[in-house]
Amino acid sequence: MQVFEFHFNPKTKDSIVDSFIYEPENISEKRLGNLYMAGKLSNALPQDDKFLEELAQTIKQEYYYDFQKTPESALRQALKKANEFLSKSTKKGNVNWLGNLNFAILSISSSKFLGSESPISGNKERSPSRISFAQTGEVKILLLRGERVMDIGQESELKETEIYPLKIFENTISGKLMPNDKIIILTKEIFEYFREQGIIGELVKLKNEKKLNKILNSKREELSGVSGSALLIVLDGITKKKSKLSLKFIPPRLQGVMSIRKLIPKILKVPRLKIPKLKIPSIKIPSIKAPKISNLIKKITVPSIRINKLYKSKLASVLFLILLLSFAFLIFKDEREKEFKEVNEILEQVKSQKSQAENLLIFNDEEGANLVLQSAWSKIAPLVNSKDPLIKIQAQEIKKSIEESLTPLNKLEKIPEPELILEIPIQEINLRPQRIVLFNYFNSTSPSLYFFNSFSANIYNFNLLDGEKETITTNRNIKLADRSSDSILMLSEPNLLIQYFPQKTEDPFKEFQLERIGFPELNFKDSAVYGSNVYFLDSTNGEIVKYQIKETEKITGENWLNPKTKRKPLRAKAITIDGDVWIINEESEIERYYGGYFRESFNLKIFPYFENPTKIFASNNLPYIYLLDPPNKRVVIMTKHGELVKQYQSEKFNNLLDFTVSQNGKIIYLLNAANVYKVTVEISL
Repeated sequence: MQVFEFHFNPKTKDSIVDSFIYEPENISEKRLGNLYMAGKLSNALPQDDKFLEELAQTIKQEYYYDFQKTPESALRQALKKANEFLSKSTKKGNVNWLGNLNFAILSISSSKFLGSESPISGNKERSPSRISFAQTGEVKILLLRGERVMDIGQESELKETEIYPLKIFENTISGKLMPNDKIIILTKEIFEYFREQGIIGELVKLKNEKKLNKILNSKREELSGVSGSALLIVLDGITKKKSKLSLKFIPPRLQGVMSIRKLIPKILKVPRLKIPKLKIPSIKIPSIKAPKISNLIKKITVPSIRINKLYKSKLASVLFLILLLSFAFLIFKDEREKEFKEVNEILEQVKSQKSQAENLLIFNDEEGANLVLQSAWSKIAPLVNSKDPLIKIQAQEIKKSIEESLTPLNKLEKIPEPELILEIPIQEINLRPQRIVLFNYFNSTSPSLYFFNSFSANIYNFNLLDGEKETITTNRNIKLADRSSDSILMLSEPNLLIQYFPQKTEDPFKEFQLERIGFPELNFKDSAVYGSNVYFLDSTNGEIVKYQIKETEKITGENWLNPKTKRKPLRAKAITIDGDVWIINEESEIERYYGGYFRESFNLKIFPYFENPTKIFASNNLPYIYLLDPPNKRVVIMTKHGELVKQYQSEKFNNLLDFTVSQNGKIIYLLNAANVYKVTVEISL
């Protein structure tokens, strides 16, 4: 097998081109075959210099990680890792690759390592090779067989229905290769140029190096104006003869794989220029004697003015200041020109992405348009804080325009005047509420809202039907609270669980001592009730502690998570349970656990971006998950598969503390400082 690697103007001011060739490093990995990657990152920024290389390394490491896999399954697993890499890059703020990544991954393996030798000849060298590949963006994968040219990547393009946001590489295609087949991976510009110039047809007939030299040299000037890459892979067939293509440079790891990129000077017949070392002569600057200022002054006769040493000193200071200011002006001018150049580049990128989003909307690709516009918004947002008034004004206008387009795409409903149902009299009841609980969940005849504060022993009750209000004293400060079918379960530090039965007039409180083996002090972040069990989130130790409510006065908790689970909720923020356990982690991702094991995680790629979601709510009788995001003054509703359903936002939600949801999921009660707002959900349930 022989490989020809072409890079044409690999690093321009706004794009990065690269390709990668990997062979097995040991005999165990040979069953997985060779791995090839090539692509281009358009509209690249300086910090994207190593992006393609890091992506390729991620894919390569995962592909060769388990040699027991088939090449097809190894490639699929590597693509999952690639998607995770891209997802993490996005979370870190690197969204520039969105809509700009053009990349192909291809593996070629011999069937002899898969136990499929030819049944006729028994000759393992005659075993057909298999190809598996995936791609994203504008990359062409062509199969040259005999006199035919087949666009085998076209099928992948048609299948790729979910490009955004976290499944960039989703579909893989596999098939068999024949002896003397050629595969070529081309970026868009190179493909179009090769097609227009008939180079692809010439590559079909390629038999030796001389022919390749002739093709390249005849197009030398035109190729200097094109940026992109081409990776040509030639199968040697079943012959044992040495390849007719003899190149002097063979990388030590890639025996039999020849890199044309390293040999471009030879193929294009470009002479190597030896740059002579220039010895810079030392220049002696003659000392110049300045005339004495006193002598100059003598020649100037100014009546009634006498210049003494003090004036000489002041004159020198003025001259030095002028020189310093001139120097500073030149530096400032250079920096300003550089700044304006960078700003213009950003504006051009944003303009291009806006046009791209408009085209996506024409084809009803709202998800794709949404992510491209989010990328544009991320680029323009920092310019709003520019000290230059012209840049600032222009950035503000563009940012506003993008936000107007993003609002409907992200199902964001802005509520100018949300319905205020209660103003809590803080001074009167000696309680500044921090948490809210809706009780009578399974009996809507008398639903009430209960308010708590970890620094107060009082509970405030507001009846939603008749508007009656009541202050209840517990003699215990309540840190956490959640509802069950017949009571409200409350945690009073350090380790007291209080069960409150609102329907009882006598002895409505019942207390339990919580114990946990190996933990003398309990430190829980959040709680959730499911059935007769209460679950506490110990985010410091990354554990979920389960307590079963019994008649005994002491209850011992147990770690609900299996020690073998792949992930634990370290530094998590909130918990809710509907049969599955849902967690908000520190990176604002949603994690799902079931049966003591971590199952999956997803991050809503919505606008505005999550800054600090503080609470999550789910119920087994509702299909949605509700999230509170105070910094963005909103509550978000999503499906349990991570799809956005609705957002409600208001400027009045300027101090969101907590929220609760009605039994049918159609009403959200928001605790905002001392005010309680009611939001009616307009979605099908």
